[in-house]
Amino acid sequence: MRLPLIISALACCLQMGVVSAQAQSVKIGVLTDMSSVQSDGAGKGSVAAVELAIEDVGGKALGQPIQLVSADFQMKTDLALSIAREWFDRDGVDAIFDVVNSGTALAVNNLVKEKKKMAFFTAAAADDIAGKQCNGYGIGFLYNFKSVVRSAVKAQIEKGNDTWFLMLPDAAYGNLVEGMIRKEMEGTKGKIVGTVRIPYESTDFSSYLLQAQASKAKLIVSTTGGSFNVNIMKQSREFGLPTATQKVGGLIDIITDVKAGGLKVMEGQEYATSFYWNMDDRTRAFANRFFAKMKKMPTNNQAAGYSAALQYLKAVNAVGSKDPEKVFAYLKTQKFDDATTRNGTLRYDGRLIRDMYLVRAKKPGDQKGDWDFYDIVATVPGTEAYGGPNDSECTELKK
Repeated sequence: MRLPLIISALACCLQMGVVSAQAQSVKIGVLTDMSSVQSDGAGKGSVAAVELAIEDVGGKALGQPIQLVSADFQMKTDLALSIAREWFDRDGVDAIFDVVNSGTALAVNNLVKEKKKMAFFTAAAADDIAGKQCNGYGIGFLYNFKSVVRSAVKAQIEKGNDTWFLMLPDAAYGNLVEGMIRKEMEGTKGKIVGTVRIPYESTDFSSYLLQAQASKAKLIVSTTGGSFNVNIMKQSREFGLPTATQKVGGLIDIITDVKAGGLKVMEGQEYATSFYWNMDDRTRAFANRFFAKMKKMPTNNQAAGYSAALQYLKAVNAVGSKDPEKVFAYLKTQKFDDATTRNGTLRYDGRLIRDMYLVRAKKPGDQKGDWDFYDIVATVPGTEAYGGPNDSECTELKK
């Protein structure tokens, strides 16, 4: 009778050992768009960036190989939530990265609070992630709208571009951005001298560009990206823009827009950005590794995904636990300085604070190779771009 008892005890011990190993292994998921409008700026490139972060921590966390899963949510919020729930409830995923689209990110942010898991939003810029919907589980690791607007307003006005004409999409986003720009211009020499609302489906921007020219604004600002922005720039050339007295600028840098439009079209346009691959030796080294995987250079979103995954995995190893509250507390004590994030800190509300840059698309003749698109014309310190603790609308974590 003793032998069966011994065998049973050994089997129990082995099973406990397997459960213990599974409990300690770290599993991360990249929830992204691989088949829709953001697949180029995020997508498979976001997965590749996280793979590089895993390589850079030696492929292990808590003594176990790191597991990576990914999924395409096709820019559908309900699908994103379904995948995330399955990952948390069935598959044992500990942290999610990427999540394109601010509305989807905010929905996933609510889910991670419910499930007590972590999410690093590296492809959505919604201010409320670490603002009104802060929760200690979701982290805004990409720039937010406020930092982009602040960086652009500060850098452009310092350069003397103090009168703006805004080309806004006719959508809630357009209203949000206009309100932010007006607020940031308060107390400065900056002034908005005209605005137009443009339907997203528009392909002819002639009448809008004529209004912009007539305003005599020193800076005509295209406030969104993608084909919308590229087409504005293409047609602005037909109207002789930019000129010595009227510049054409943007807000958010999407390097794939410049690739799509070409420097003959995009030359001179200026953007606020958190990352440019050709900034220095460290960014170039990372970008070359990324290029070896993807045959293109990394975007802001993909660079943020690398840094977020790297810092998360380092934190897990440092605290010896994947407990989200311990990891979040540790991250708030650190200064982040890696290949894609400079002078980074995590504010109490879960917002990454880091240096921002104003970049200008080069003249075609100044390009030194494919993807060499920008000159950095200004650096905006993180404390100026994002503000201090009192600038946060987070109340839940303020204590």
